[in-house]
Amino acid sequence: MVVMDQKKTGLALDFDQLRAPASWVAVTVATFFLAWLVTSPQPCQKVSACAETLREFPNQYGSYSAAALFAMCLHELVSLFFTYAGVKETQTLVPTLRSKCLPSLLLASMFATLGLVHATYDTGDLFVSHASRGGGFVAEGRPIYTMTFFEWVMDVPLMMVLSGYCAMGRPISELSGPVVVTNIYIIFCWASLTTSSATLRWSLIAMSWVMYTWASREMLGWVSNYERTAPQDLPSRSLRPVLSVGLIALFFVYGMVFTASVTGIMDAHSERMFYLCATLTSKLAFSIAFVIIRADEYHQMLTGVLKKVSISNIGMVSIMRGTFDLLLPCTVDA
Repeated sequence: MVVMDQKKTGLALDFDQLRAPASWVAVTVATFFLAWLVTSPQPCQKVSACAETLREFPNQYGSYSAAALFAMCLHELVSLFFTYAGVKETQTLVPTLRSKCLPSLLLASMFATLGLVHATYDTGDLFVSHASRGGGFVAEGRPIYTMTFFEWVMDVPLMMVLSGYCAMGRPISELSGPVVVTNIYIIFCWASLTTSSATLRWSLIAMSWVMYTWASREMLGWVSNYERTAPQDLPSRSLRPVLSVGLIALFFVYGMVFTASVTGIMDAHSERMFYLCATLTSKLAFSIAFVIIRADEYHQMLTGVLKKVSISNIGMVSIMRGTFDLLLPCTVDA
């Protein structure tokens, strides 16, 4: 799917490119561990108000979405298998074919992670959630959907790689800053709910909005660089940057919903329902976008092959006729 640089195509990234995702994981784990130590979250099942709120939420929604997500994951895995099997025989002729495997792999990973999260909530197990301690507008005992935050730090980097690297061909090094900062402010938002200090809570929320602004500016930089360097005949050229811009808008809406829930404007059930619908819809939108991109790429590739075959046939006909008029048209001076 990466088309601007042949060196970046393929199912696997080279060693230098793999070091960046490894650093993303390390920073994310370290930040979460530190946040856990500082806030010491209390399990939801130990707070009666929190446990009661979670039990009142209809769990069948999680079952429906999990079934749909696992079906989408299976679809992407089947697509990945047959695409990779077909690529092995034609990659020497069309090297960019292997790049079509990476989006399917990332999409399958996202669907699987989100499906597991929704299936976990469907069990009604309170161990996947924590309870707020109250203070600073936050009601005590309000459910904190820890598994949702876990899913975000897993899937948001994949969505950013899909939009920045796979769709627009931006280098992994260009993605590192926004990806790491985004994961950090996601963890900050979670920590702001688990802490008992109102001062720390609103400091973390304020820092999260500042970090979101910086990451969004960098993501707009991806779009600017893409518009400057992408070929004009690139398949789905106008669709590719929409993914990054859409992520910026989506994260803003998430932030507004999160802030509304912290201040008590939105109740816990409405918050959870929004997260369930928004995460599912956004990932389906990414899958649809890459179906369109792949279809356009296949169409352009097939058109190019047919043009080459047509030219070759014309040349062979000219040679067999003993005339090269079709190959080397001549002009006769008057």
